[in-house]
Amino acid sequence: PTTNKSIYVYELKSPTEVTAKVNNNDVTIRWKAPIFEQMVYWGTGSAYQMIGFGRDFYFGQRWEPTDLQPLHQKLLRSVLFLPTEGSTYSLLIKQGEREYTQKLQKLVYEDINTIELEQPFTIDASKDLIVAFHAYPTKEEVYPAVIDEGPAIHEKGNLVSLDGKNWEYFYEPPTDDFNFLL
Repeated sequence: PTTNKSIYVYELKSPTEVTAKVNNNDVTIRWKAPIFEQMVYWGTGSAYQMIGFGRDFYFGQRWEPTDLQPLHQKLLRSVLFLPTEGSTYSLLIKQGEREYTQKLQKLVYEDINTIELEQPFTIDASKDLIVAFHAYPTKEEVYPAVIDEGPAIHEKGNLVSLDGKNWEYFYEPPTDDFNFLL
């Protein structure tokens, strides 16, 4: 039988730049700690279909302070994204008054792209975090946002905005019960 669940296997990484210094009976060992990556998202993480609104808009996901506690002071270094042909995009990360934007270039359409941030974003677990994409479709019939098959993680995985400032939740079951894929 088949299932739609995923299993992620993480290998433990070794420290790098290990040095040892001996002074009589004392040994001092220094090393650079490995960097571990963790995928964080709401929903299934699988592409189901594409949607659009016939104009530019923002779509993304939101994490509350309680969701962010294990990630406090960790760095957001990259975002996975599935762009569709016929649109240009920019990345928007908002947390409190802090805002990070980055135009996206050289995207591979219809495939998952790893967007490396030009500057890592430090997560503050005391404020909501929004990670979103601004889609600029070239034609009215272009559908730039990829969604999963749901159900929606309501008020977290289904964030949408027309201006990047006022956010709403795209949720009207049973038809609009999905999460944006990122």
